[in-house]
Amino acid sequence: MAVEDHIIHIANGRLGTDTPVARVNQIVEQALGHAGDAGIVVHLHGGLVDEAAGRRVAGTLHTEYLNAGAYPVFFVWESGLFEVLRNNLGAILQESVFKLVWKRVSAIFSRKLAQSDANRSAGVLPAADTTTLDEAFDAAVARGDPPPLLDVDLGSVDDLQELTATERLVLEQELLLDLRLQREFERVSNGLRTPSDVEADQRTRSPTVQGSTETLMDPAALDRVVERPDPAARGIISTLKAAKSVVAIAARVIRRFANQRDHGPHATIVEEILREFYVANAGGFIWTQMKQDTADAFKNDAAIFGGTAFLAALRDRIDSAAPPRITLVGHSTGAVFISELITNAAAMLPNEVQFGVVFEAPASTCAKTAETLAQHRARIASFRMFTMSEAYELDDELVPVIYPHSLLYFVSGVVEFEADAPLVGMARFYEASHFPPGGFPDVATVRDFVAESTSHAVWSVTEHTAPAGHRSHAKGHTEFDDDDEETLESVKHILREGF
Repeated sequence: MAVEDHIIHIANGRLGTDTPVARVNQIVEQALGHAGDAGIVVHLHGGLVDEAAGRRVAGTLHTEYLNAGAYPVFFVWESGLFEVLRNNLGAILQESVFKLVWKRVSAIFSRKLAQSDANRSAGVLPAADTTTLDEAFDAAVARGDPPPLLDVDLGSVDDLQELTATERLVLEQELLLDLRLQREFERVSNGLRTPSDVEADQRTRSPTVQGSTETLMDPAALDRVVERPDPAARGIISTLKAAKSVVAIAARVIRRFANQRDHGPHATIVEEILREFYVANAGGFIWTQMKQDTADAFKNDAAIFGGTAFLAALRDRIDSAAPPRITLVGHSTGAVFISELITNAAAMLPNEVQFGVVFEAPASTCAKTAETLAQHRARIASFRMFTMSEAYELDDELVPVIYPHSLLYFVSGVVEFEADAPLVGMARFYEASHFPPGGFPDVATVRDFVAESTSHAVWSVTEHTAPAGHRSHAKGHTEFDDDDEETLESVKHILREGF
């Protein structure tokens, strides 16, 4: 059968026009009728790719899964997050206002690191010549390298303390008199759009909506610094509010380092600038919508919603006395889809139906996965996770210059509900000394589950001597589902031989 006969296409959680519910029923009937000892494999691609790329992944894996003896079913949805990240982050990097805010936040961070005990007691931040920093930033961007900080000792991070209220007030007054910062925000202010124009764009579900024609700063972020006596008017940016926002960014960067929740100097500074000013246009809108669409796929009407249609088709056709073997493979946000599927399967399918679960570089939060484990652990018959070790996660550059780490680092640092949000696929959260059970119960739940068996986690890159089914040579987030031969062979081994 052609790969198209194995694809369930969904958009915004709803069945695509090319996959009506009758087609889903047919796909499930074929799967149940042709499933051999290896059973059915349900593959959920990641959220970086658009529909066309999702179909290409299905096309590659279709033959591979059949050769492993399993009957494949692919969910394909529409995202294209990578295009937004690559285009918008690249554009943000070129914005003069972004560059200047980076320089000012970096200078504050460097000054705080250089603060002596005497300075601290007096509530004073040492002065710094930012000329070197400005020049280094511009030269690094021109070379295509992440910009350096001032020449300070990062070893002093161990003694770092948060900005005091007095220090914040002094810094706000300094920035209030910063003519370059004033000019940049005046330029952004001159390009402000009316609220009605912004709202019209937002109704289109566009991944990029500008509050000012001069920047990709989010409309909601600009609203926080705009004075608008007339709610319908364009308004004007308050220099004081803008200064307070820049200091707030620096304060969060310093707090994250003090609490060991940072992602390195450059990445942390970029993350906090994006969270303050750009988060929706830096992928936050698509990320939030993608997770919502995943949940919406399991809404109540099986004639409309893709996940519910699939489970209803299984429910109506499955033999509970001899349920088929079903393996769920989820790459990146596919892991979020798996949690939703297992949760809804618990309500729709007989108790005898369990799932083998394979996570590939999962972007699911520990909170989401811990909830699934707490409520539906019995539905998971077997588990294995393939993901990168910490060194490769750090080296997997998402977008040159502006963001030096992997997609999972970016999701954790920028678009999730908190900065440094714990994700299942990130090795850093498996260090119990940094994330103890008392302060991070969801992390501990996931960590304990993974530690139940040495076969539960494969940290790439593995040795060639690793057992079959436990090998991965993926060095980048996008490689896991179809680009890395070792990971694919491991998944096929699981399908043929079990976990």
